[in-house]
Amino acid sequence: MPKLIPNNQSLLELAPAEKHGLADEVAQQLFQAIMTGKIMQGQRINEAKIAQALQVSRAPVREAIMQLSKQGLITRIANRGAFVISLSQRDVEEIWSLRSVLEQFAITKLITHATTETFLALHALVREMREVPLSEEGDQRLAALDLGFHEALITATKHTRLLNAWVTLCNQTQLLLYSSIHQQHDPAGITQGHEDILAALEQRDAAMAYRVLEGHLNASYTFLRQLYAENAIPQAS
Repeated sequence: MPKLIPNNQSLLELAPAEKHGLADEVAQQLFQAIMTGKIMQGQRINEAKIAQALQVSRAPVREAIMQLSKQGLITRIANRGAFVISLSQRDVEEIWSLRSVLEQFAITKLITHATTETFLALHALVREMREVPLSEEGDQRLAALDLGFHEALITATKHTRLLNAWVTLCNQTQLLLYSSIHQQHDPAGITQGHEDILAALEQRDAAMAYRVLEGHLNASYTFLRQLYAENAIPQAS
């Protein structure tokens, strides 16, 4: 027979429960739908239809839209409503060129300041990349891990303003990464690129690290420019 708790003292030692509001859940579902193209770039967000589909009131949907607007995935147009962002070739160029500057600066810091903990975290992300299955869910997971690897580089610098600049790009970068990964179907090649960056960092070889990072980002940039030039990314008309 299990022992009964004699008083409430033991309960005070429990970790606090995580609280997730309804608006957060709606925002997460909308985020996933945008990332996977189920809600297309440029598509109008219909609050009533989303509320009906998710069986919630319009209030949490409205709050979720505000969250995603602050995160750069939804834009509001006066007298027309809320729309998923619609990225162009110029947007791709701006996002990737700024990423390149930020990450090169991060590499500069990490060549001399990366710790054992930094390398352990990066190796863990690469291991996860290798295990991602070939599927739509796998593509989305790989995009998140890809972004996580590069964010780990930024975070490890402990440079607050660098991280703040990086955060402004995160969601739009992940949207582009998913598009690229979903079209390429080359998880092994993507994983190898990150392994090469990590190997150069571990060798404390700045020249090699710059070269590998530049090649890695340029390959993604070239592929994305081609995708957007060929209108291979579904856009709402």
